[in-house]
Amino acid sequence: MSETETNWMSKLRKAGPCPTCGGEMLTVATNGEGVTIDAVCPTCFHDEHKADAKADAQTWMFVAQRNQARSYLKAYSTYANSAARSYTLDGFETGTDEQRKAKQQALAVGTAIMNGDTVHSFFMGAAGRGKTHLAHGLLLAIMAASGYMKQCIFLDWREYLDRQQDAFDGDAEAKRWARDAKKRIKTADVIVLDDFGSERPTPWTRQQGDDFWRYREDKTVIVTTNCDTQTLAGRYDDRTASRYTKHAKGFGFVFKGADHRKEG
Repeated sequence: MSETETNWMSKLRKAGPCPTCGGEMLTVATNGEGVTIDAVCPTCFHDEHKADAKADAQTWMFVAQRNQARSYLKAYSTYANSAARSYTLDGFETGTDEQRKAKQQALAVGTAIMNGDTVHSFFMGAAGRGKTHLAHGLLLAIMAASGYMKQCIFLDWREYLDRQQDAFDGDAEAKRWARDAKKRIKTADVIVLDDFGSERPTPWTRQQGDDFWRYREDKTVIVTTNCDTQTLAGRYDDRTASRYTKHAKGFGFVFKGADHRKEG
């Protein structure tokens, strides 16, 4: 494990395969007595309660906090496909130098976030380079390393815009979700904004982008995008660009390498 990784991931310990989905389960080491409690799968959230009497009260407090954090993520996130929900850091392939570099840079972003810095990080590059996988895996790792104290949301940008637009003529439930999701954008600790800039530009989508960054100007966002900086600047006005670059210095990088979707 690298020095960058140990800065904030040392609390996470592997606990064997998940009996539900086969992913790697994790435990979170508590402070003080070093008790490790409540193995949980970051992919499907299967958990194993440990009957250690010494940790019992702490365990159930942890379980309650974890359940609240995962319910929050599920309620307000939007995914373009169900596969993205299973993306973890352990599952991110590091077979090439470019992949290893990308993961190390992502872990450096995680270090800054766990240190309390406000971060606007941009994972840029062509499609199929693993940006979404790494961003989602980082989000789950940050949730776990914080003891599930951080409230996190994953927003596929186009899916989010579709749901907001559908709410115009939708039923009461659709309108409630659209309203509540906007409220949570203002307050969430960390948001992954996936595929930013992929939408068809219209006055309405530009306004949605401006609203998002007005809410998140001084709050942490991890952005994935296929656009370069010039393309993004052409899609949004100077005011929006000023907001999304405010905390971006040193936190952007470009994914290179082959399109993994075409490999094999």
